[in-house]
Amino acid sequence: MRLAVGVLCAAQFMLIVDVVVLNVALPSIQHGLAIPEGQLALAGVLYTLTFGLLLIAGGRAGDVYGRLRVFQIGLGVFTLASALAAIAQAPWQLFASRALQGVGAAMVSPNTLALVTAMFEEGEKRNRVLGFWGATGSIGAISGQLIGGVLTEFLGWRSIFLINIPIGVAGMLIAARVLTESRGGSPIRAAVRALSGNKAVQTGNVVLALIAGTTAATLFFSTLYLQGPLGYSPMAVGFGFAPVTVVVLLVSPLAGRLVGKLGARNLMLCGTILSAAGMAYLALIDSNGNYFADVLPGLLAVAAGNGLAFAPTMITATTGVAADDQGLAYGVLNTSQELGTAAGMAVITGIATAVGAGIGGYQVGYLVAAGLVALAAVVALRTPGTVGRPALTEPAERARIDT
Repeated sequence: MRLAVGVLCAAQFMLIVDVVVLNVALPSIQHGLAIPEGQLALAGVLYTLTFGLLLIAGGRAGDVYGRLRVFQIGLGVFTLASALAAIAQAPWQLFASRALQGVGAAMVSPNTLALVTAMFEEGEKRNRVLGFWGATGSIGAISGQLIGGVLTEFLGWRSIFLINIPIGVAGMLIAARVLTESRGGSPIRAAVRALSGNKAVQTGNVVLALIAGTTAATLFFSTLYLQGPLGYSPMAVGFGFAPVTVVVLLVSPLAGRLVGKLGARNLMLCGTILSAAGMAYLALIDSNGNYFADVLPGLLAVAAGNGLAFAPTMITATTGVAADDQGLAYGVLNTSQELGTAAGMAVITGIATAVGAGIGGYQVGYLVAAGLVALAAVVALRTPGTVGRPALTEPAERARIDT
């Protein structure tokens, strides 16, 4: 059972890493492939968009045709696309490969979580497992900076794609041995029933979208600040995010255990408020700043906040969803995360750019991100107090969750 969960978490980790791993490698990629400045962002955006837009379809396909089957096919597509990205000789080849990676990721991601939940009933044990699954996403989003920096510095930018190949192949082989196939019910019935009128599901998806978008923008501005005004190398920037990864690794599993005692709503509130405080602190940066005083404290607060918030957010977004609909539910959840990332980046960086380039723009970006996370805390208040606390959730109360 542990190996099965480990394989699924490893696959999810790889997908999330590929959202941010390009950040510190972009200057090298631009030089290597002679990508015009105006097209450089496509290397990241095409992956995120195809990933996000196709997640619901990927989850629905797993419900109908088999979650393990779709997971393995998607992992194969992602691995192939990674190899094509690594050997790209022209910008269009890299862009096409990144889009194809997104297609594979959209088949893998919702089915990893659907396969996990198929192994466990709703309750404390599933909450703990979701805490670990949430940790992989949080750690992947932050450690991608470290991984990208180290690989780019020592092995070149192509290595950030090559590393996916052995992981993808091993994942397909191990999954075939340790995972059991599962499916959902009627596609039409499931599509009509899943996520419609469920207040907890709606709340969880909105909160996750806001957290994902603001976190992506925060990491983006922090990377630019460290590489620009502070003059850090790609590897130094990567190591600058290492303590943040450790915090997420420690806090996320703890959050999975605390949900049963404190409830999902309370943990989401604590996490989003802490993240907002960290982003507001980062807005105090200036040209004479340094990493330890001006960057690290804020990033640690954001990391701890995310670690507390991710597991209860996912639990909230899947509470009351029938087993037959788990693939679709997680497809919607992951769509919220990926499209939240894309939309958050677009809105926050757009506002920051309109204000001005450099530190002034970064400061505004951090403040906008802090405001949006504070909004997520307000949204989290809609969560029924019993969500995530099985011992206190009687049948009558469960029925109220959907109203």
